[in-house]
Amino acid sequence: MIDLHTHSLFSDGALIPSESAQRAWAAGYKTIAITDHSDCSNLDFILPRIIKACAANTGRTRILLLPVLAAQALIIRCRMKSRFEQSEGSVIGIEL
Repeated sequence: MIDLHTHSLFSDGALIPSESAQRAWAAGYKTIAITDHSDCSNLDFILPRIIKACAANTGRTRILLLPVLAAQALIIRCRMKSRFEQSEGSVIGIEL
């Protein structure tokens, strides 16, 4: 089994990535992705830590941890010179 949507203490999860990996392995998962939430205010804080945590897990356990980021994006499109339309969206980025 794989789970491509988990969170750690870096956003709204309850566990550090290595503990998530241990629990996922015990539950029968072979791969999980740490998909913590981010936006432009914390991107430079969260992404390097997710990558580092996943890299540190490599070789220590048999489960594959993927560093993924679920970034909240605000998309603004110009409809006319004086009017703007805003819509919320999500951007998923992955580094392997």
